[in-house]
Amino acid sequence: MCLSLYTLPKPTVAALTGHAVAGGCILALCCDYRFIAEGKKLMGLNEIKLSVPVPYLADCALQSIVGTRYARDMMDTGEFYGPADSLRMGLVDEVLPVEDVMARAVEKAGLLGACPRQAYALIKQNRVEQVEQRVLAEREEKERLFVDCWYSDEARRRLKEAIEKF
Repeated sequence: MCLSLYTLPKPTVAALTGHAVAGGCILALCCDYRFIAEGKKLMGLNEIKLSVPVPYLADCALQSIVGTRYARDMMDTGEFYGPADSLRMGLVDEVLPVEDVMARAVEKAGLLGACPRQAYALIKQNRVEQVEQRVLAEREEKERLFVDCWYSDEARRRLKEAIEKF
């Protein structure tokens, strides 16, 4: 599903009015644009803290969006970032008052949706095709490694501890 969203030949925009961590962050990374609300809204990939790797598509997309250095720091530490840091790193495109996030996302989608469809699709394809090719070429092996790690004793223990904190 995430690869389909990432490569969709139409504009996609994430309106983040709350936290976007782990899977929520991954879904946002698969969109073309990300708008987040001001305040204590956190983004990040904490998979390392749960003893699981960041899924390969998310790893590749993150590096494409924020660059190798920020991606390394995010994935190696599992830290969450507030709106200002997310904007500074290029993780989000704009920080807005919460009441303006959805309207801005809809506005951006409308502007992009008004572009000539074929031209937009080709421009987006040029932007995402290297990540798509890498992911497809490595899919089976990366998924096997991810599943092995996900079901490891260490990951099960850490996931249980995380669930108990909620």
